[in-house]
Amino acid sequence: MRRVVLGIALAVCASSIWIASCWWPALVSIFGARAGWIVALELAAPLACAGALRALARSERRPDAAALLRVILAGLGLAWTTFIVTVPSYRVLWLELALGPALGITALVLWFELRTARWKPGRAKLARALLVALALAPLLGELTLRLLARVRPSQLLARDDSSPRSVLERNRASHPASRFGMSCNSGGHFDQEFARRAPGEQRVAMIGDSFSQGIVPFEMHYSTLAERALGVTIDNLGISGTGPLEYEELLVAEALPLDPSAVVISFFVGNDFVLQHEGPSAPTGLGAALDRRNLLVWLVPTRLASLVRERRANPAGIAGDALFEERYPWIGHPEREPPMITKQGFLSIERMRANLVCTLKEEQLQRAVQVLERMRKACGARPLGVVLIPDEFQVEDGLWAELELPGLERDRAQGLLVRELGRLGIPVLDLLPEFRAVAPLADGKRHLYHLQDTHWNTRGNAVAGEALTGFVRRLLASAPGEGR
Repeated sequence: MRRVVLGIALAVCASSIWIASCWWPALVSIFGARAGWIVALELAAPLACAGALRALARSERRPDAAALLRVILAGLGLAWTTFIVTVPSYRVLWLELALGPALGITALVLWFELRTARWKPGRAKLARALLVALALAPLLGELTLRLLARVRPSQLLARDDSSPRSVLERNRASHPASRFGMSCNSGGHFDQEFARRAPGEQRVAMIGDSFSQGIVPFEMHYSTLAERALGVTIDNLGISGTGPLEYEELLVAEALPLDPSAVVISFFVGNDFVLQHEGPSAPTGLGAALDRRNLLVWLVPTRLASLVRERRANPAGIAGDALFEERYPWIGHPEREPPMITKQGFLSIERMRANLVCTLKEEQLQRAVQVLERMRKACGARPLGVVLIPDEFQVEDGLWAELELPGLERDRAQGLLVRELGRLGIPVLDLLPEFRAVAPLADGKRHLYHLQDTHWNTRGNAVAGEALTGFVRRLLASAPGEGR
């Protein structure tokens, strides 16, 4: 038996040395001097394995089938938890390097099993049950969260591999939820109930993200302002946290069945060029189980911790309808508005978006254009127009200077997209010139966005509503049999 144990120990050590030597150049390039510590851990784990096997060989008690099952389950559970906590993303490199430590962890569980054999039966049974429960708790938590995500989709329970339909369902409001006194309709949109267009009626469907959903009272939203000015119903199918692929799903599944006279797509240049589901495919198989970016047991606590940090850093931030309504007095005085999020968090968001928008790559542009072209074709003869929503750093000169991004082309996204949509014959309303034409207030800022939030306030919605009115009027005039 001792020879068998010695042979297993030598084989495990040789395997670990082989893996460490193969990956040594990569480890040095990634970790520098710390690579030595990783190799040391890689070699220490098999030694723990050898020690446990030696203890097993000397032990008078041999583990039965139930004991071996406990050792395997607890070892795998603890090894999996250790991997997702310490490794940011799945790679073959990390998996191969983890094999040695995984064996070491399993060996420690085996040692614990042999150790408890000397304890009183009741105490030993409790200790083993607690160890297995602790080892399997993260896995059971993941399964529970995934089941909950299916039953009650939400942004908190979102995973990167969700389809456009899943994104819509988890972000859609649930009736009768309300925002600023306006209840959502049965479809989860903050508007009146939608109805199919009647004969001779003009009706417009507008699709977008949180700008369309609105961060202002319903009566002050830009679609409502345009609707009132035109005397034409504008059905606002806005759902926050969505993008072009979700807009396409909304168009086909919800807007077109209403038979609108025209369709308007609100395209936010700040993040709508990032098509979540057309990037690199999500990990599958073993990679999906070992990549914490795809595991709710990691994502949910991380998101909750982020919310807690933001709330502590900005306790006066607007958290819901009640707080918003309490602060209505400053609606007519945006320069007095309290910040929505912390300055550091806001600048981080704007800097990230600016680096994307101002260095927009051709492939990112073309992917977005292809989705918009598919939507245009789905509309058939009815006109489809696109409203380009600028990011705040493009409008406020002071914010642009604060981001300190010299040499970047501030208006690059709009220029490229207007060119491509013009080539396809898709009407475009670029709101950037409209917003820049607004005269600054006394403090030198235009104050068209909520303070440190990135969404329009009532002043911004008023500018957008006026521009949208003329744009929709032109779209309706070009609709077959609809002009008047």
